Amino acid sequence: FFCVVLASQSPTNTMGNKCVPEEDMYVDAMPHEEEKFEFVPEENIIEDIKSIYDIGKELGCGASCTVFMAKMKETGEKYAIKEMLRDDEFNPKSFRQEVDFLVTLKDHPNILQYYACYMTPTHFYISTKLCTGG
Repeated sequence: FFCVVLASQSPTNTMGNKCVPEEDMYVDAMPHEEEKFEFVPEENIIEDIKSIYDIGKELGCGASCTVFMAKMKETGEKYAIKEMLRDDEFNPKSFRQEVDFLVTLKDHPNILQYYACYMTPTHFYISTKLCTGG
């Protein structure tokens, strides 16, 4: 997936870490209409992901997202949480496609196990099984 960071925004994730090197070139994204994300359950449209998960260490960072280890507060179970900026030209479509792929292929033995998706006013989140051990 591709990512365009708005020139007026700092390329940081929820934890305040930079996702891309300063020297990388930024391109202004065209504003997009507010999309409907009917596949996100109403109870998963929240103000802050930290109300559901304790966010742990960063597992990886790419052009369009950052992935964190997270522990669900209610159950104590650990997950991988992918975080994507909503205010990005490509992330709304990427979010929709990735959730669709994960749901469609959920029973395939070689596809990462999907748990849930969430939206905050500023980010999209995809929660999946935390794969450990290499």
